[in-house]
Amino acid sequence: MKWQNHIIIGASFGAVINPLVIPMAVLGATAPDWIEYILKIFGIKVKHRGVTHVVLYWLAAIAFFALVGFTYPQPVSKTRQPPKLAVLFRSFTTGKRNMTAD
Repeated sequence: MKWQNHIIIGASFGAVINPLVIPMAVLGATAPDWIEYILKIFGIKVKHRGVTHVVLYWLAAIAFFALVGFTYPQPVSKTRQPPKLAVLFRSFTTGKRNMTAD
């Protein structure tokens, strides 16, 4: 699947959940490929569509952050609460749902 398709699918899933999470969903949709790029910069050789594309690893990360439920420091105003990191991470990983199309 091409990057533009990953971006479209991730943004679509993010828009359904909450339009504010679209940037994180796009990052999540393209994460396996840019993580490979970063690893190669540091001299770590990885095969394309290898370890970074294993769905089980991403599902384990989603489960961990959903259970831990990290939160941002509370704002001064009680009327507007910041999102939980678990919610942001879930939006980041919505792009993982299209990994089976690769």
